Amino acid sequence: MNDTKYKGDVTEAAVVLEFIKAGYTVCIPHGENQRYDLIVEKDGLMQRVQCKTARIHNNEAIEFNCCNGNNASSNGTSDYRGDVELFATYNSEINEVFIIPVDACGISTCTLRLTENNSNQQKGIRWAKDYKLNGRNPAG
Repeated sequence: MNDTKYKGDVTEAAVVLEFIKAGYTVCIPHGENQRYDLIVEKDGLMQRVQCKTARIHNNEAIEFNCCNGNNASSNGTSDYRGDVELFATYNSEINEVFIIPVDACGISTCTLRLTENNSNQQKGIRWAKDYKLNGRNPAG
């Protein structure tokens, strides 16, 4: 199915499940005009989360948008800095959820590498495996 709302609902459900499995309390705000999709809490730390659906590139990386056309600035987009602490991204093809601090992402897109690249470059790469939730504090 290619419906944007459906994809967003699937992403949010997958993210909620992963946070619950990792021992977080998950709160879902009421209404459609929030700048965040969830609030998660563990060990007294509450964090706002924006859920994003990821795309796969060449079976090597996933990428998601870090901005929104709603509430846009003069350039037509708006980033989430100051509105959320975390992005949670899901891709249904690999059935994986990744949690990334908003400050670790770019302004418009974020790429997480799934496999080694041909040049064996290591510096400056965001490895997807480093952003799996696995019960750890995603902001830390």
